[in-house]
Amino acid sequence: MRLKSIKLAGFKSFVDATTVPFSTNMTAIVGPNGCGKSNIIDAVRWVMGESSAKNLRGESMTDVIFNGSTGRQPVGQASIELLFENQEGKLSGEYASFTEISIKRKVTREGSSQYYLNGTKCRRRDVTDIFLGTGMGPRSYAIIEQGMISRLIESKPEELRVYLEEAAGISKYKERRRETENRMRRTQDNLDRLADIREELGKQLQHLKRQANAAERYTEFKKEERLLSAKLHFVYWDLLDQDLSGKSDLSVKYEKEIEDAVIAKNSNENKVDVLRTELEDKQEVFNKFQAKFYQSGGEIAALEQKLKFIKSRQLEQEQQVSRLKEEIAEIDEVLSADHETHELVLADLEEIEAVFIELQEQLEQSSFELEMRESDMESWQLRWDQFNQDSANAQKSAELEQAKIQQTEERIQELEIRHERLSHSSIDVQRSIEELDHGQWEEEQLIVDEKLLSSQQEVDDILPKIEQQQDKIESLSDQKSILHAKISEQKAVLASLVTLQESVLGDDSSVSAQKRQMGIDQLPLLMNELKVTSGWEIAVQQALHDWMNSLVSDGVATDLILNCETSTLEGSVTLLDKDKNGSNSNVVAKSGSLAQYVEGAPSQVILILNDIKVADSKEQAQLAIATLAEHESVICTDGLWFGQTWARVYRPGDTEAGVLERANVIAKIKKAIPALEEQLDAVNLQLEANKDALHQYRKDLESFEVSIKTLTNEKARIAGQQGADKAKLDQFNLQLKRNDEDIKELLDQLEQYREQLAESREIWNEALLSLDEFTERKAVLSEERERVQSQLEMYRAQSREAQNSVHQKQIEQQQKLSQVNSLKQTIERLGKELSYKKQRITELNNSEHYEDESLEDLSMQLEGLLESRLIAEERLNEARKSVESVSISLREEEGARVKFEGAIQSAREKLEAIRMDTQALSINKKNLEERILEDGFEIDALSSQIHAGDNEANLKAALEQLGQRIQRLGSINLAAIDEFKVQNERKQHLDEQNDELVDALDTLVDAIKKIDKETRTRFKQTYDQVNEGLQRLFPKIFGGGNAYLELTDDNLLETGVMIIARPPGKKNATIHLLSGGEKSLTAIALIFAIFELNPAPFCMLDEVDAPLDDANVGRFARMVKEMSSQVQFIYISHNKVSMEKADQLMGVTMHEPGVSRLVSVD
Repeated sequence: MRLKSIKLAGFKSFVDATTVPFSTNMTAIVGPNGCGKSNIIDAVRWVMGESSAKNLRGESMTDVIFNGSTGRQPVGQASIELLFENQEGKLSGEYASFTEISIKRKVTREGSSQYYLNGTKCRRRDVTDIFLGTGMGPRSYAIIEQGMISRLIESKPEELRVYLEEAAGISKYKERRRETENRMRRTQDNLDRLADIREELGKQLQHLKRQANAAERYTEFKKEERLLSAKLHFVYWDLLDQDLSGKSDLSVKYEKEIEDAVIAKNSNENKVDVLRTELEDKQEVFNKFQAKFYQSGGEIAALEQKLKFIKSRQLEQEQQVSRLKEEIAEIDEVLSADHETHELVLADLEEIEAVFIELQEQLEQSSFELEMRESDMESWQLRWDQFNQDSANAQKSAELEQAKIQQTEERIQELEIRHERLSHSSIDVQRSIEELDHGQWEEEQLIVDEKLLSSQQEVDDILPKIEQQQDKIESLSDQKSILHAKISEQKAVLASLVTLQESVLGDDSSVSAQKRQMGIDQLPLLMNELKVTSGWEIAVQQALHDWMNSLVSDGVATDLILNCETSTLEGSVTLLDKDKNGSNSNVVAKSGSLAQYVEGAPSQVILILNDIKVADSKEQAQLAIATLAEHESVICTDGLWFGQTWARVYRPGDTEAGVLERANVIAKIKKAIPALEEQLDAVNLQLEANKDALHQYRKDLESFEVSIKTLTNEKARIAGQQGADKAKLDQFNLQLKRNDEDIKELLDQLEQYREQLAESREIWNEALLSLDEFTERKAVLSEERERVQSQLEMYRAQSREAQNSVHQKQIEQQQKLSQVNSLKQTIERLGKELSYKKQRITELNNSEHYEDESLEDLSMQLEGLLESRLIAEERLNEARKSVESVSISLREEEGARVKFEGAIQSAREKLEAIRMDTQALSINKKNLEERILEDGFEIDALSSQIHAGDNEANLKAALEQLGQRIQRLGSINLAAIDEFKVQNERKQHLDEQNDELVDALDTLVDAIKKIDKETRTRFKQTYDQVNEGLQRLFPKIFGGGNAYLELTDDNLLETGVMIIARPPGKKNATIHLLSGGEKSLTAIALIFAIFELNPAPFCMLDEVDAPLDDANVGRFARMVKEMSSQVQFIYISHNKVSMEKADQLMGVTMHEPGVSRLVSVD
């Protein structure tokens, strides 16, 4: 895959539509500063989805639109289109089969930005997805712009990691992981919302269940109501059916009257039909005679017209014959003249052919002489070309040697200047060595080490305190969590027990309202006042079952009941008074009775329990029954209760069981919760105090760590300065050594160049002597050329004259032939025309004779027709009288028919009135049938359900009574039944969804694990391969030294990447100490190492060779040339060495201010 071309229109300085083709793998874009070269690279970055205006050297996205110049107005939009070749099918997905891929982006000043893929509108994400993992993108390593080299080298480890991720193709995995995490968050949110919905739906289902039960009762009542209503409608229907039967008899009577009248009318109509038939026959005879009369008149008129036409035609034919005879005379004269002209032209043609043969012989002789002279000229031209070649070689040799002399002299001068420069450089280096001071940095190093040791000691003292404080906080936090959990658990248990207790007690809203009305709603329940010995709760609950909901008052129970309006109260309310002294009981519990197991009971309760003895088992109870008095009984711990003549078994339901036991538990929990809350407050105070202490320790630690970091940096700076001084010294010594070697090499080169200069001057002098000989040979050849040229021109003129004569005669011959053919065709045409006119005269004469005979026949026919018309007129008058007689009889019969129709109409009106009444009754009857059907009954089936007492009055009374019962039900939600089914199904569906979401969440977690595993594997492989490539390419591009990559963390998903680079002879501690050129070369080595691993389809370089000297530019250019076999390079450069290595040069200029254009570069 490679970039084929870029189309720019309205983008920055490229206002006119411009196509930038890239036909080779190494294209250099050249031009002066500020002419718009970098705009081409900005265009590629912009189309690939760049969304930051800052990275496009602008403040907003509309800044990429041409904003006008001194001679041009601003434009309204900018568009860029990239055309890629995809012959190898590197793109995946739906675009793998396309051999060319077009990506276009367009932006307007309104801020709308649109993307297109192969002409189809798409999203920005669709464009970025195409290039994921290919190394291409708006900020990938495939586009290296101005300043990016330094940013790449000086970037943070996590920023440098991004380039390796792009090379490893991890970007698509990261995008997939981000999408998976988003889906997980959405899934978890859905689960939370689903849990809320399910909880709310459960509450709704309980409410709907109650409404559905009420709706079912309402439905049953309405079903019964529909049956009664249908019966009432059937009674009405039966009455209407009886009325319809009477109307049917009247209808039969009137139909009989109409039938008799119709018979009489039909008889009359038969007579009318006979008269009409007779009238039609008479009328038909009349029409025939009338037609014959009119026909005779028409035939007479036609014959008269035809006679007139024949006479006029005879006159016209006589005139036509006279005109044809005149034309024949004229044609005879023209034919005679054409025959004479034809004979003359044939004679001229024979003379021209004789002269033409003679001229052709002369032309052949001239052509032969011309070929001979042209052969002489070609021979001279060969000798002249050889002379020019020999002369040019001699001239070129002289010029070459002269150029070599000039170059050698310039090279000698350069070497002498360089020798002088090296000598001065060695003196300067020696002076710099003497100026270096090494003692200063050692003293500063000792001071910093002492401060660093002191700060480190303080940190060592604080760290154990922080750990100790953290342990305390962790312990207190655990206590706090435990107490929180206990309190929450106790509160939850309390709430559930209270709710269960209230449901068992059945204190509904109506009873609560009555308690508020009586002023006793704050009185305690008896069950809450009792304290029962463990194991006897069921027995006490059995014995006091009807008293458990009683209210305990302070001696005012009787007064409250007496002073209360009891007529409006519903249900029952029981009040018990405490004893006079305020205690619950002054009665002593008997030994062996149930009362001894109960504390806090009022006297009335103790009295009741004293009469109930206790037994541990049924056997003991059976023995005690014989000793019981009449008012006494015995009860077991499991609730079995026996009297002398009765027994009761108490087995409460799950909710009713343990009411007293729950009351005891509720009381204990209510006491326990405040104690737990006090413990929680104390733990919170301790926790806050320990957190404050930890915060102070951490603050002190942070202060000392900042001091240590500052001192460490200072120590590193001093060490770096020491290393820099030592490196400088090594560099100075190395430079002195190199200068000595370079001076020696320069002296040897000077000697060689001086020897070459002497040899070149000797060769140059010999070449100048040979040039004089070529001047004499040139004069001889020029004289010979003039002689041959004059003869050649003379024979060429003779040949042209002969050719012109032949051509002229040939034209005359063609003209005569054309004239002969034309005369021949004219004679033939006139002959045919003459024959035609003579034949036409003969035809006209024959036609005139025939028309004379026709004229006599037509006159005789006209006389016969006039006689026939008189006879037809007499017969027509007789037929008219017959028609009038029949018409009078027909009008009389039609008058009688009108009377019959009046009688029929009267009878039909009466019948129609009967039918209207019948129809009204039928409609009412049908309406009743429809209402019965709407109620869900059939007429036949309903008639069998009608009883003797089902009359109108009884049915109305039953309906009214049933309506009152329905009204007492109150408001009914009829949709509750269906809604309950729907919501119940929805609840089941939501439960299934919850299970599916949980499974989906587990699947997404597994997917993230797989993505992380693949990411770690790919990143590690890429890191190792890029590191290996960097270690190999760095010495190659620097001519020595070493560089490698280093990870900042063991976690391959989050670790940053650092680059360590040491050029030849340097031991720098950090890459920031390198020069600009060294940083550029290091970045280039890293980029090329990435390209070797995962070569992007193309690489764009924007003046990356600017900080390099010629030697480094040469190495850089050679490396680009080597890699261009696999990667397409497009680079901007001002360096001649880089330009020379390019396969294609493209120039950008700004001849018109503010407007960039492409120009050809040779």
